[in-house]
This record gives sequence, C-alpha cells and structure tokens, in this order.
Amino acid sequence: MAKQQGLSHDAYGGVAGKDYLPFVSAKTVMPEFTLLSVVIGAFLAILFGAANTYLGLKVGMTVSASIPAAVMATALFKLFGRNNILENNITQVVASTGEAVAGGIIFTVPALFLWGLQVSILQIVAIAVIGGTLGILFIIPLRRYLTINNTAW
Repeated sequence: MAKQQGLSHDAYGGVAGKDYLPFVSAKTVMPEFTLLSVVIGAFLAILFGAANTYLGLKVGMTVSASIPAAVMATALFKLFGRNNILENNITQVVASTGEAVAGGIIFTVPALFLWGLQVSILQIVAIAVIGGTLGILFIIPLRRYLTINNTAW
C-alpha cells in the first residue's frame, strides 16, 4: 500500500488546498492574544477545572469543557462588544487547560492517598502547577510540527 503524502482530499471539505479560503485571511490584522482573552480564559479554566475536579472525584469521570468554554467565551465577548474569533479561540484554549489540569489532579492525587501519604493542599497545588507547566513546555516544540508540517501525517 502506498504511503499517502500530505492531507487527504476531504481535508478542506472537498476544496483543493490551494483554492481553500480560510475564515480569517493571513493578511487580516486582528488582536489575538489580549489581556481580556487571557483573563476570561483563566476565569473559565478555574470554573471548569473546579467543576471537573469535583465531578471526577465524586463519580470517577469528567466532561469536556471545550465546547461550553467556547460558547461562554463568545457570549462574554459579545457582552464586551467584541466580535473576534481569534480572541475567542485563545480564550477557549486557555479555558480548556483547566479541564486538563483537573484530569491530572484527579487521576494522580488519589493514588498518593492510596499509598498512605499525607498530602497537603499546597502540595496538590504544586503538583497541578508543575504538571501544567510541563505540559506547556512539552507542547511548545511540538506546536509548529503538529500544526504547520502536514507532511508528518
């Protein structure tokens, strides 16, 4: 079987890659990484992280916070009179990290209790911060490779 090079024919909805028109043109100048997008994203990350941690510890499963975070980000930006999909995207990504960190906490910290270790709240916060930081540091070198270099697939 021959190895496929590049993206499949259906990757752009049946439109050839050279004819595909993105939603936001590369020539468009729009704010993306703004203080408002980070603050709203951090608020939603805390909200969904706390909800997912409670739910995960109570019933043993979590829910995806990406779609509700995207909807709430859009609604909050409309309240502020802004309509920028790039800011919404940053906010949704920041908010989704709360879900990921919550998953890291609820699936590792109970193991420490099962081992009989006495874990303080400060240690749990440190585990969450270190885990989140390691996740960011590992994804930085992979970002360009995974998003730009489509021949890797």
